[in-house]
Amino acid sequence: MSDQPAGRRTAGLGSFDERRARLAEMFEATREIALALEREVTGVPGTRHSARLAEAVRTLRRESFRIMVFGDFSSGKSTLVNALLGQELLPMKENPTTAFTTVLRHADQPRAELYEDQVGSGGEPRQVSVGEFLRAVELELDDDDLPGESPYLWGVVYGPYPLLRGSVELIDSAGTNESRRREKVTLAFLPQVDAVIFVTPARGAFKDRDQDHYLRMLQDLGHQEIFFVVNQFDLIREREREDVRRRCRRIAGQYTRRLDRRVFFVSALDALEARLQDPVPPAAEWDSGIRPLEEALSEFLMHDKARIKLLRPAELLVREIVQLHRSIGGRRGMLTRSADELQESLDAGRDKRENILKGLELIRRVLDTWVEETGQLLATEVERFIRELTPRVGEWADDLPKLDVRLLRRDRMARYGDAIQQIDDALNRRLQLELHVFAEGEEGLPAFMHSREAALEQSILPHLHDFADRLEELRGELTGTRDLVDESTVRQLLHDMSVHVPFRVLSRTSPAASWTNAAGVLAVGGAGTAAGAGLISLGLVSWVAAPVVLSAGAVYLVGRRIVKSRLVEQAVTEYASVLTGSAPEIARQYAAECTEGLARWAAGLEQELAGWYGRLVADTEETIRKLRDGRDEAERDRRALDGWAGHLNAIEGDLTDFKQHVLDEMR
Repeated sequence: MSDQPAGRRTAGLGSFDERRARLAEMFEATREIALALEREVTGVPGTRHSARLAEAVRTLRRESFRIMVFGDFSSGKSTLVNALLGQELLPMKENPTTAFTTVLRHADQPRAELYEDQVGSGGEPRQVSVGEFLRAVELELDDDDLPGESPYLWGVVYGPYPLLRGSVELIDSAGTNESRRREKVTLAFLPQVDAVIFVTPARGAFKDRDQDHYLRMLQDLGHQEIFFVVNQFDLIREREREDVRRRCRRIAGQYTRRLDRRVFFVSALDALEARLQDPVPPAAEWDSGIRPLEEALSEFLMHDKARIKLLRPAELLVREIVQLHRSIGGRRGMLTRSADELQESLDAGRDKRENILKGLELIRRVLDTWVEETGQLLATEVERFIRELTPRVGEWADDLPKLDVRLLRRDRMARYGDAIQQIDDALNRRLQLELHVFAEGEEGLPAFMHSREAALEQSILPHLHDFADRLEELRGELTGTRDLVDESTVRQLLHDMSVHVPFRVLSRTSPAASWTNAAGVLAVGGAGTAAGAGLISLGLVSWVAAPVVLSAGAVYLVGRRIVKSRLVEQAVTEYASVLTGSAPEIARQYAAECTEGLARWAAGLEQELAGWYGRLVADTEETIRKLRDGRDEAERDRRALDGWAGHLNAIEGDLTDFKQHVLDEMR
């Protein structure tokens, strides 16, 4: 590393490219310090700070300006992108439909690329047509109606999109809180984007416990220009809209300074439908709310793109420098003492260390108990909902499609197989809808999980505070530096739980035993299931053969109508019966999956807390070894730490001047 600090050279920054090059120099200088410190502390360079700084430099040097459309799955992100582009390009359905994250770029000729490797890995793409890309990006469901896994992690679509002229890229993310694999790719893109459009559904806007977590993450990445889109606003009743607007603006105001040009209430679907018409109806387009958003984006890209391209990474660099100063201060504090003094402090803190470990064990027990209780209560809650749902299954018959009963075929299943499958498909779709409402509605599963979160906070927050306070007290005695542990830091540990709770899987759960098992039973000549036995014992299968022997066309047609009526009636009855019998198993399976996710989160939290303590003790013991091996090695470390701190101070001063200079010139 050069002995000359990168700093105090802001006068005459020149062109945008010169400014960007100057900021990249500051990043590289800071990264050198981070690499050296990581090698000193962990022996493993290229972790934590240095990795984030390297990613930020790549983003800074990229010529394009990336805007990510970010939010929970099924919040209407793809529909919003389609509306902004004015064409139905990306898949839009009620259930999760986007198989991977898509980058949209301007080009004269449409084409596409598919990537099987993680973003930034340098893997070669597969060149495809836009049509082939669209088939790949739509999420396919497997035989159990669960989303399958695409072989591709992300893709790029090129086309003549006016909004994206001037090297602008729009990223349609696969979303969060649905698939860990797809969410991992979404989060990998976040450090690489320059601005964010945060989409939240109007019903329950900003209420999901994970949104606070993700918004904090955006802040930590230096994002100060976030466009908030409250989508599906047409679903809010007229008399409630002003209250929703007021509440959303209040929450968004914590993350943006320009509410008038950063918060929008939109119906993306209405906007898209209006823009697909020729000519576009101006009133419908305006009422959808898309125009104000589009105008704000255009203004932003025209006037603020260069400023944000520089200031967002500059904000990130400020945060990284602060963290590096803290790490250096702690290490430097240990080296000011003798080996005996440090060992004495470590020994004197034995009681504190034992109390820290006891506190960690207590936290583990509280978490394990909470996870187990949550699984049990969740199973009860889901089973209760399904049992309350089954009496209404009879009403679903009104929505069944036109059935295909082929009475002239002699084989029973050849006659009724298609009709039975149609009924089963329709009933399962209705069940999915009911479960989706339960999984998403404010009075359903979210309310249950919020209550469980509240119970966890009440039981564990005091222990987390005690653990953090004891750890910082020990750190203060060993290093002479101590950070105050605020409430938000402790609560953030619990907010991270959201990405491990697969509660929306419930909306894709089907009965464990479908009544159409009768089809398989009849096909092999047996009657082993309750559903098959019910159909046969009530005479439906044998009775419907009667119209086959009647030759009169009129009688035959009447017979078909009677057959369908009886078939639907019996099918719905059997479906309700099997659903009731399956309720405990459906509830058990879902609760087991949820418990597994929560247990992984709890284990991760325990590991993180143990790591805090373990690193402090290991660093202390390593410092004692160096002090005892000879003052020369310790003195070299002190000089290195002082040198790094001096370099960081110079970079920090340069960065402050740089930010002010950019703001003054670009106002």
